[in-house]
This record gives sequence, structure tokens and C-alpha cells, in this order.
Amino acid sequence: MILLGAAAAWIRRAPLMSVDRILCTLGSMRAADFGRRFRAWLALVCLSCEPTLVVGSWTCDPDGDAPLPPVDTSMTEPVMLPWETGFENGFCDYADSGGLCYANPAASYALVSSPARSGSRAAAFQVAGEEGDGLQARCARHGILPQAAYSGAWFYVPVPITSSNNFNLFHFDGNGADVHHDLWDVSLEIDADGELSAYVFDFLRMTTRRPSGVSGRVPVAEWFHLEVHWVRAADPTGSFELYVNGTKALSLTDLVTDDSTAGEWYVGSLATELQPRPNTLYVDDVTLSATPRGGS
Repeated sequence: MILLGAAAAWIRRAPLMSVDRILCTLGSMRAADFGRRFRAWLALVCLSCEPTLVVGSWTCDPDGDAPLPPVDTSMTEPVMLPWETGFENGFCDYADSGGLCYANPAASYALVSSPARSGSRAAAFQVAGEEGDGLQARCARHGILPQAAYSGAWFYVPVPITSSNNFNLFHFDGNGADVHHDLWDVSLEIDADGELSAYVFDFLRMTTRRPSGVSGRVPVAEWFHLEVHWVRAADPTGSFELYVNGTKALSLTDLVTDDSTAGEWYVGSLATELQPRPNTLYVDDVTLSATPRGGS
């Protein structure tokens, strides 16, 4: 994977903030330019793509250690349902849909053959450094997100987490003519019994939303499924629901859930003060659909 220094220098540490938000606060670029500028510098590595994928006027290299050319997908284009990737085509499914993957200088994303939940490959997102370096490695879809959709993925945490300030797996943010900010996070934390548990952070109200009891708990060294049913609404008709292994763990209804036109959905690892470190999070079977995929 090639990560050019000019792009790497743009990434800064900011807990509970997406990289887009960080860039926006710098005042050096408009939010609408994010996809074009970032993809001009960061590589989407396509390993073992079979067959070769052609996106627009360029080819996703099936053997490729070389970076892909920039993808100029407008934030005004709709994200269509259904969409999925099991990384059998490497990261080409993100490239094919105008998405992107990126990592801090001391972080990385790569393909692995084990553990793989289905097929022969999964994605490994490793965070390694402290403070700014190695803070995050993620892939994203962006554009006009569906008004209502189920966003899900399978995750594998290989070793117990002993401490964490922010271990973020899903991140949603919003973009518009006058709006660019974070919207929702789905993250893991250590609960009162020392177990890993999923929770939601609501940026619109700056509130942490936790499932009741043990319904948010996830295992270590086993695949588990997280899925969000997000009904986007700029008035109090929206909802945001979290499912853990196919069971509804948290339901937020009758509220504003998105005050923007377009947005981004990130999958991967953003982790601050996480131990042990380096830490690798494995991801497989990422889906965006009109119906739930559950935990099966």
C-alpha cells in the first residue's frame, strides 16, 4: 500500500471526529472537495481482483501493488441499494462504487485469508501508533445516502481489549451547502463487567446512547455482526436502531437523525488510547440494503 506523505500530513488526531471534520476545521478545503482531494493522494489497493474491474476509464489492477487513479464521484450522486463487499475483489468494490479507503502513516489496511468469515478473504484494519500516528484505518461510501437503509458488517476482535477511550467501528457524517459535521458513531467500550459492548454516540445531541443490560455485548475471537437501521430525517420522524447479532439492542425513534443532504459511511477502526496496541480489527461482509441482513 502506498500512502503519500502530502496526504498523510493532513490527518490529525481528534477523538470522536471523522477525518472529514478535521479537514473541514482546518479551513483549507471545502467539504465537497474531500473525496476528490483525498482520493488524489490516498491509495485504494486492489489485491487479487478477479476478474479485472473497469471503473470509468481506468482499470482496477488484479495484481496490484500500484495505487488506483483518482475516482471523481460527486457527493451529489445517490448511493444505490443494495451494495455489498466480502473483499473477494480486494478493495475494488469500494473503488467500483466511487468509495475510498485510507490510513494514518502508522496504520494500515490489507487483505487477509484468515480469519475470513465467508469466502477466502477479509479486510484487516490495524492501528499502531499513539496520538496522531496510527489513529485510524477505514473505508467509506459517500454520496446521497438512502433515506432508509440497513448498514451492516461482520467484525472480529482477536484479543481482549484492556483499555479504550474510543474504539469506533461505524461512523456516519453529513454534508450540505451549509452543513458538514459528524452525525452518528457505533463504537465498542469496556462495560462494568469488563466485557466489550457496542454503543451509539449521537452527535446531533452530543449524547452517548447505550443499550440496556447486556444486549450490546460482543464476543472476542469470534465473528459478530453489527447493523444499523437508519431512517434519515431533518424533522422528528427519523430513527436510528442498532442490532447486535441480529437482535435489536437500541432503538431511537421520533427524532431528527440527519440535517444534511449527502453523507459518508465509514467502516473500519478509529481508536484512541486502545490497549493492546498495535491492534488489528478484522472486517468482512459489509452490506448496505433495504432489508436487514441480521446475524446469520
